[in-house]
Amino acid sequence: ADSSGNARTLTLTSATMSADGYAGKAYTGDAAATQSAENATFANPALVTMSAWVFATASPATSDRYIFNFHASNNSRLRLYLASGTSRLRLFADRSTDGLWEAQYNVPAYEWFHVAVSYDTSSAAAAPVFYINGRAVTATMIGAAPAGALVASTAFRVGGNSSSSNAWLGRLDEVRVHNRLVPAAEIPMLALTGTMNAAPNVSAGPGGDTAVGVPFNLTGTATDDGAPNAVLSLQWTKISGPGSAVFGNETAAATTLTLSTAGTYVLRLTADDGAARTLGEVTVTATSASQTFATWIAGYPSLTGPAALATANPDGDALNNLLEYALGSDPTAAASAALPVVGKENVAGTDYLTLTYDKDTAKTDITYQVQMTTDLAAAWTPVSDVLTGTAGSIEHRKASVAIGGAKKFLQIKVTKP
Repeated sequence: ADSSGNARTLTLTSATMSADGYAGKAYTGDAAATQSAENATFANPALVTMSAWVFATASPATSDRYIFNFHASNNSRLRLYLASGTSRLRLFADRSTDGLWEAQYNVPAYEWFHVAVSYDTSSAAAAPVFYINGRAVTATMIGAAPAGALVASTAFRVGGNSSSSNAWLGRLDEVRVHNRLVPAAEIPMLALTGTMNAAPNVSAGPGGDTAVGVPFNLTGTATDDGAPNAVLSLQWTKISGPGSAVFGNETAAATTLTLSTAGTYVLRLTADDGAARTLGEVTVTATSASQTFATWIAGYPSLTGPAALATANPDGDALNNLLEYALGSDPTAAASAALPVVGKENVAGTDYLTLTYDKDTAKTDITYQVQMTTDLAAAWTPVSDVLTGTAGSIEHRKASVAIGGAKKFLQIKVTKP
């Protein structure tokens, strides 16, 4: 029903109004059929702000899932949707050169969040403004700049189009459409429900760079209006990243973060006031901390005196401590090293002797050098190698020498100045 008094009531097709909405009942779709709620005579205003509380049961989306859709004979003219294969919201505008923008926000699954979009459809040069939980988020234009007038629409749908593949998976509540560009200062008011509880205001703070194992200061903030019960629960979680993320206090907005592996991580701060849940995200990049033989050997307290020297071999596996350090193995456990691998390959009819090994670029106090000889009693000469891949601070490298008629031997030499 339309509570504005403008008779913009929507008619349900296959979808239902469930009791578990954000504030009372909510439009609910499961894509089991062609589903939507439609007003067949409501065309998009020239200036439009669309908003709703949104609950997705599938993110990333399995296909384009429509939230709002102004259309003409099932042809979308202006639509807000969750893009197929992503967790991102996009706004599409049907022009001679279509407009397409993506909000830089990862839509969560099984969590309520509030979205609003303001757009001047009368101007091809205008860009929409996306708001998540009352705060503006960056939007990126996809493809060419739009051109031409927006193609006219004749009807408005919520939750789908003419195909079940576009039906919204989840729930939509407190749907609002304004024929003006709602100012940013008013956007948070659109999230207010009948209980007059505003969603928490959350910022995950600025991101940055850190080193593996070195605490990074997260400076998140969260505020709330005190409704419904003056209790605000906070929770930090890792959304993506190659290793583990340890929070000093995962329930405090401002805390420390320690990352285990080099790479880029996305961290989320979620605030829940018991009725509304909002979130903020931050990106932190970890680089490998430099290491030295001295700090490495100190990690094995059982090795002291002569047993801790670079030339010592306390585990008796024919690898001295320096080689164990270079190859990333345990000097107290025999045969634990990731040893270089010697192989043979044929390239364009020529046989090559190969040696592959892992080089740890975080160990800045040593050098690795592949060497070759034709006689084990003769001198060894350097051989160049190539990078074949990386994993954090580890470089996978390979050296190759043509075999020819003479015997060839390869070795890896590690030196510490």
